[in-house]
Amino acid sequence: MLSIKLKIVLAYTVVFGMLLSLFAYIIYQSTEKVELTRLDTNLKTYSILLQSEFEEQSQQEKAFNYLELKAIPADGLKRSRFQLLDNNGKIILGDTILTNLNSAIVKTILDGHDKYEEIRIGKHHARIYLGVVEINEKLNYVLVVSSSLEEVREDLERLLVIFLFVIPVGLLLAGFSAFLIAKRAFRPINKMIKTANEISARSLDKRLDVPETNDEVKALSVTLNSMVDRLDKTFKSHRQFIADASHEIRTPLTIIQAELELSLKNKNALNTTKSINTALSEINNLNRLSNSLLILAKIDASKNRLILSQVRIDELILECVQSLNSLAVSHNNKINISVDEAIEIKADLEKVKSIVFNLLENALKYSGTNKQIKIELKKQGAKKIDIIVSDNGSGISENDVPHIFERFYRSSDLRSTVDGNGLGLAIVKEFVEMHSGKITASSKPGNTTFVVTLPLEQR
Repeated sequence: MLSIKLKIVLAYTVVFGMLLSLFAYIIYQSTEKVELTRLDTNLKTYSILLQSEFEEQSQQEKAFNYLELKAIPADGLKRSRFQLLDNNGKIILGDTILTNLNSAIVKTILDGHDKYEEIRIGKHHARIYLGVVEINEKLNYVLVVSSSLEEVREDLERLLVIFLFVIPVGLLLAGFSAFLIAKRAFRPINKMIKTANEISARSLDKRLDVPETNDEVKALSVTLNSMVDRLDKTFKSHRQFIADASHEIRTPLTIIQAELELSLKNKNALNTTKSINTALSEINNLNRLSNSLLILAKIDASKNRLILSQVRIDELILECVQSLNSLAVSHNNKINISVDEAIEIKADLEKVKSIVFNLLENALKYSGTNKQIKIELKKQGAKKIDIIVSDNGSGISENDVPHIFERFYRSSDLRSTVDGNGLGLAIVKEFVEMHSGKITASSKPGNTTFVVTLPLEQR
């Protein structure tokens, strides 16, 4: 397979060769035309001189003298010859080597139509001019004058030889020049290829050299560097993801192992039951973690698709509130619902339900006890809705707010006091964006608010 550089060199050489050949063809044709025009002019001039001599000899009332006519100089003509024909095409005077003309051509010439032709005389080609000669205003003759084309053909052959030498040399120079230009143009690309080959998962800190020239190569190197930056961030995120997942899994596994070992040593039925309940609780946490990890893995693999249907958001909110009512009672919290009107949107029922459920559950878990949680449903214009979940808990620190939608992110002061794995809000954000929506969070002491904006219709 040809490289791009070689393709450019070949294309440049072929185009240059075609232009050079076209130029040579035009020059050749123009030169040929100029030479023939010059020869035709000399033939006609010679014809006029002969015609004058014919008229002069006729006025002297004597026979045409061939030697005197032959002595007339034929400037610019080589191997010049002439013939004088009567109106029947019969040769009256001149070189018999010239081909006899038929009566039809003679008649055409006598009608006043001069003519130029090429004929063959022996081994040579000749150019002839045929014109009418009037003597004593009565007698009409046809005068044929000729000249060898040898000199013209020699000039054209020399020109052709020059072209046959110049064109290949020109093509070689063009190809070599194109190669040098392409080599210089591809030098930064070759460096980029070398650097790119050195970049791997373990050396994503390397970057391509950005040339100073403001061209496509610079744009390509900037784009590739940007891509490597994104890959670097993705790899770091995945490494952090694996580390966090390992930590989250290790903790409940350690607890389960310890409780089961304790239950084996403990003969007290009450303590054994307590250990088993603790182990089961941690197993439930592991199940929730594995389900969350599976959802995120499907999202990352673009295998988590929307199953669209008409969803009554007001009814869905009520269902989620009822499901979490026991959790709210256990924390002595209260959930208030504010719905402007019954609203139906086209969305994925399970994913929207997961959005509302996770936001309400987070509010109940992190706001503390004896708090008020409020969920509102509002229309935003004619095409969007807002789902607003707020609480009057202690709030989220200013440093934590930008990170709460990151996977496994949890505030350090809550890790030991509230169960969780830091994946709930990450999943909520993914589901919202799958619906072409947006989620924002704001917090201050005594108030935390999440706003989810969803379109009424999916495109």
